[in-house]
Amino acid sequence: FDRKTGKPVWPIEERPVPQTSVPGEQTSKTQPFPTKPPAFVRQGMTEDNLMDLTPELKAEAVKIASEYTMGPLFTPPILLGEGGKKGAFQVPSAAGGANWGGAGFDPETGMLYLQAADMHSLASVSKGDPNRVKADYLTLGGLIAPGPQGLPITKPPYGVVVGINLNKGEIAWKVPHGDGPRHHPALKGVDPGPLGATSNGMLSSGGPLVTKTLLFVNQAQIDLATFGVSKTELFMRAFDKANGAVLWEQRMELAPYGTPMTYEYKGKQYVVVATGGSRQPSRLVAYALP
Repeated sequence: FDRKTGKPVWPIEERPVPQTSVPGEQTSKTQPFPTKPPAFVRQGMTEDNLMDLTPELKAEAVKIASEYTMGPLFTPPILLGEGGKKGAFQVPSAAGGANWGGAGFDPETGMLYLQAADMHSLASVSKGDPNRVKADYLTLGGLIAPGPQGLPITKPPYGVVVGINLNKGEIAWKVPHGDGPRHHPALKGVDPGPLGATSNGMLSSGGPLVTKTLLFVNQAQIDLATFGVSKTELFMRAFDKANGAVLWEQRMELAPYGTPMTYEYKGKQYVVVATGGSRQPSRLVAYALP
């Protein structure tokens, strides 16, 4: 938006969206869709979004997805069990997309940087017990749909770092953030490259730090099966601001949750991040060049 007038820089269009089928609920017939910049993660769920790294995984993913409602962005929650379905796919998930860490901006280039998780969640409601609750419906059902052989049900990447050119309203680059489950037994003989790690959710990594020369983004991957912290994908990384290439990375002992910060002391620059928490010891970890 133009900060002086509040008007959109690029048009925002009202478009028809799917309507609720839950008795007694009413949904807006249209929703606002920005025309620029484009979405930086998936919007809605179709069969084309399902895991397809092998034909066997794709077939299993299609079978699992048939138990749920797929649809475009703004597909509303369904009544649990309606048509035999276990919920509606919500993409981006309730945890993003982008999360509380936010984005970093470079005023010299007009570039906006962020990390995002390309995840789904499930949206459904169920009748409440009138003897116990006053609400007509409660949010019940699973949090996510299981994937084939323990892999995510959607195709990668599952976590990304994105550079958006706000002068043009275009995505300049998008790269997978971390390895993800690339070494899963079901992918033996397949070389998918980095799949990206799910760094958002209830235990989200912080936001990016933009400096004169580098972009710093830390990573604390979430295990979607347990919502616990991965013991392997705990990293601080420095990216090339122009193209997203990883220029430096450091494996960390404790999960880095906070947004990195930088300061100068006696002529030397430091980058610091908060680590730990969530049943781990809490520490500040500082990095500097020799």
